[in-house]
Amino acid sequence: MISRNYKYDPVEDTEQYQVIKDELEAKILSKMGGQINRGNAHLYVLYKKEILLVDYGIEWKSPQELNPQIRFN
Repeated sequence: MISRNYKYDPVEDTEQYQVIKDELEAKILSKMGGQINRGNAHLYVLYKKEILLVDYGIEWKSPQELNPQIRFN
């Protein structure tokens, strides 16, 4: 269960992000060989951060960065 105090980066609510969201997801999945699972979920976050910055110039903070009190497996 996610805490009420769970923070996410509000950049995800911007029009700039919403427009590229599907393309971003496809790029992440491509880098991950088409699979996301519990064993490689940390790579998803790393690739998302990298692609957003390099390809779109968007600085994004991961849930891990914004919620240090929560243990992400």
